[in-house]
Amino acid sequence: MSKFLIYALVRADTQEVLYVGRSSSGLSRPNSHLRTKTLIKGKQLIHRELKKLIDQNVEINIEIIEECSAQEELDAVELYYIRDFRTQEHGCIFNVQLNGNMPTGRIVSQAVRSKMSKIMTGRIVYETTRQLISASHTGKKLSLTHRKAIFDSSPKRHAIICIDTGMVFPSIREAARKMKLDHRGIARCCTGEYGQYRGYKFKEVPVEWKK
Repeated sequence: MSKFLIYALVRADTQEVLYVGRSSSGLSRPNSHLRTKTLIKGKQLIHRELKKLIDQNVEINIEIIEECSAQEELDAVELYYIRDFRTQEHGCIFNVQLNGNMPTGRIVSQAVRSKMSKIMTGRIVYETTRQLISASHTGKKLSLTHRKAIFDSSPKRHAIICIDTGMVFPSIREAARKMKLDHRGIARCCTGEYGQYRGYKFKEVPVEWKK
């Protein structure tokens, strides 16, 4: 196992992600959070809150989210996961900062964003990490403004219409499934490579925002 780790402290009973941290010393740092001496004398919020939970017989698990290959990856990867786990009501609730160098609310520069994007591209995410991310988003309610922002920032969606029948499908694959056709032929119609496919003409139509 790499000594450069991103880890989470998780409630065993609810799978709630309490804290995400980084370590350049393998399991030594994550394990240190749960040592009796640290829980009693630790001055950080996470240690005070962990002690309260443990005193209530709540079991805390350490989950290794990802192994990094170098020290310089840790900040960006930690920030990525804190932002992913953090929700309106729960997730990373004891992370008082986004990471050691970036307090909550700080505007991240484009240069840092580009570095984060490069580091995160193509990463393999553990199945346990996927489950934690999924659990952290369960029950999350997004505002209308937030949902509209996500829609606007996402790649433009298109539905597929069969011109001959007037039938509209949410995707090329759905059109292929319903009409028992090869999706590649429908796609070529939509790009103009084919004038028609199996006697049908298809085209893409933009999907409009709906509240």
